[in-house]
Amino acid sequence: ENARRQKEALAAAAEAAGPGGAAAGPVETAAATADGVALSLRANTELPHELTAAIACGAEGIGLYRSEFLFFAHPHGFPSMEEQQSVYSTLARAMSPHPVAIRTLDAGTERLGESGECSTNPSMGLRGIRLSLELRDAFRAQIEAIVRAGSEGNIEMVLPMVSTVEEIWQAKDLLAEVRAGLERAGLPAAPVPLGVMIEVPAAVLVLETLAREADFLCVGTNDLIQYVMAADRGNPAVAYLCQPLHPSVLACLGRIAEVAGRMGKPVRICGEISSNPFFAVLLVGMGFRQLSMTPLAIPAIRRALGEVSVEDARRVAERALTLATAGEVYAYLVPEVSHLIPIDLSPYEKEIRPTNGRHE
Repeated sequence: ENARRQKEALAAAAEAAGPGGAAAGPVETAAATADGVALSLRANTELPHELTAAIACGAEGIGLYRSEFLFFAHPHGFPSMEEQQSVYSTLARAMSPHPVAIRTLDAGTERLGESGECSTNPSMGLRGIRLSLELRDAFRAQIEAIVRAGSEGNIEMVLPMVSTVEEIWQAKDLLAEVRAGLERAGLPAAPVPLGVMIEVPAAVLVLETLAREADFLCVGTNDLIQYVMAADRGNPAVAYLCQPLHPSVLACLGRIAEVAGRMGKPVRICGEISSNPFFAVLLVGMGFRQLSMTPLAIPAIRRALGEVSVEDARRVAERALTLATAGEVYAYLVPEVSHLIPIDLSPYEKEIRPTNGRHE
């Protein structure tokens, strides 16, 4: 299935190239609904070759750069500030004028070879912003690299696994310290918009408080689903509970869209559900206008959403939010969206099809 999608996406990207791969014109980037409402389709990236794919597929920026993969290359330490700055600057220059959102270290001690934590459930342990605030020297180095790279293009910083406003305050204090230090040294210290990942239930419940402290919001649906459902998606015994169409998940997403709209905060979906046309229609209907996904999915999602009006998407989302089970949502969503989009969407159905138990 992944191979099929990759082939389709690369073929779509190649439409903008002439013989021998020479560019025949600008790669299509602008996305809009059938009634002309502008959308922004961005790329989730972590590895160098994905930058090339993002550009080829017409991404309007990097919606989420997973910086932990730089850290994983240093199992007995951390990448230097200079190494990080070089990578972030490369991303900023390549995607300019579009934005590049650098998610700060989103990993736990079990992935970094750090000792000191004994947890039977590391996904709820010392990780994300919690770990960064414990390892302040490493966090300062990452913040400095991000700020310095900001002079090379449109750089944003995103804090992962935020559950309290105090975590944002502490990160903002460190950001201010780093910028002040650079200014004293006569070095560029570009303003860097600060975003917050909304991926734990606590963040959804106190979203107004968090949103007041952030420049923008990113929704990490991969983690949000498993935390809302209290089910580790990597555990085969309970992975069936990680249902993106579960009413509790949809209610969380609906609340996030409503609060962001009411408070005037930009918000983007950064989970891979954005790569699914059925779910993408739901998201647009809820009010999301920025979707970030694997680069190779962008052409197909651009095409699919271009067939649907906001009015139709809103009607679909409103109906889906009234249903009682993931199965009911699926049974309604698949034929309804398939009717709206004159494209064969059957390969995408399995991704969102719920099961009633692990033995199905």
